[in-house]
Amino acid sequence: MKAQTIQIKTLFKDKAWIHPKYLNIAKMTGGGLILKYKGKVMTIQPEMIDRKYWQKGDREFKDKFSGEPYYIYGIHFVPDNKLKI
Repeated sequence: MKAQTIQIKTLFKDKAWIHPKYLNIAKMTGGGLILKYKGKVMTIQPEMIDRKYWQKGDREFKDKFSGEPYYIYGIHFVPDNKLKI
């Protein structure tokens, strides 16, 4: 499956924070995620989509359309060219 690309606007404490819908979509499709921040790219493989690898945010948000509460999830942003294999 194709990985979904997400443009990250801000890093907070070196973490990229995203809406849980992106994790759910990636999990359902079996694809990974590609996070882009200021020209840097981080590829998250499908096996890293599980929420145990992500930090749940402390603050609750409300969806602007449905009003449903949700928490954002963060992962330490390490560009692909800085990963050590």
